Amino acid sequence: MNKIIGLVYGVEDRKTKFGGFFQIILKTELQLIKCVFWTNDHQNSDILPKKGEFVEVFDFKDQLDTQYLNVIVNKNGFKIIEKATLSQDLIEKIYNVKKASTEDLKKAYNLITDSSIYKNQDVYKFVMACYASVDKETLLKCPAATSVHHNYSGGLLIHTGEVLQIAKSMTNGFPNLKLINSDLIHGGASLHDLGKTNTYKINEIGQISSSVEEKTLGHIYFSLKIMESVQKTHPISNELFNELMHIVASHHGSPEFGAIKTPATLEAIIVSQADFLGSRLGIIDTKIQTLKEQKHQLEDDWKQYGDYYAVTSSIRSVFNSRP
Repeated sequence: MNKIIGLVYGVEDRKTKFGGFFQIILKTELQLIKCVFWTNDHQNSDILPKKGEFVEVFDFKDQLDTQYLNVIVNKNGFKIIEKATLSQDLIEKIYNVKKASTEDLKKAYNLITDSSIYKNQDVYKFVMACYASVDKETLLKCPAATSVHHNYSGGLLIHTGEVLQIAKSMTNGFPNLKLINSDLIHGGASLHDLGKTNTYKINEIGQISSSVEEKTLGHIYFSLKIMESVQKTHPISNELFNELMHIVASHHGSPEFGAIKTPATLEAIIVSQADFLGSRLGIIDTKIQTLKEQKHQLEDDWKQYGDYYAVTSSIRSVFNSRP
């Protein structure tokens, strides 16, 4: 890659034990790229690009084959360019918002709203009332994360559908179905991330952001608030309600990763593991797509979110088959 042209999302002033640096987030025609300017080279922040400007970076150290998608910009290795000088095709690609397909959204929505997977229709009605309390357009556009996995318009609904499907499969394979309540699993999987509709958003050019409340309280808190509110109008038994609340509260696995409690029931364990697997598969899929778009070779292994992934023959075949 000889040069990078993109739209500046924002400029952050970062501090590290080695000194300070400015980080420019660029939205290019392919993905978001972090451009790092060490303060040793750029003492005056006034010369750096501002949010909303178009920039061409032409002198940099390429680190796009790492998990961070960084480039280290050399001194004077960039220039601010006028939007009018860019081709309309490139502008449209940069402004293009990545979206889940209508078909995939419909498939996920139909799975989540399928009453036939519930034995207790009161639980189903409770789950649907929780969804009805959320603005539908917000739900359909909400991403599941700011980066790494399902970070696109509609990503939340796709991720939720995948977690529900994984949880269903795990439940069906359980050796003694009498020991678990499948309604709790289906309901918990459907509701586990619904609070993200309060804390994640995506703007008209595809920029994903999380609110201050996501950082201070977390989306689990908001999922529980939705459930508490709906319990007043569409109540289920206190026992079922409390177990559903526990599933949602514990689905991150441990407090280290944002869970309020660790999973203490079989149903909570299944949903937590389904969420873990769904998010990690999403991470791998995102990594493969990014490598393909950047025309990088597939690595033997890579690290994301503290997890190591070996590149199996299956992953290689998927990578090689992508256009």
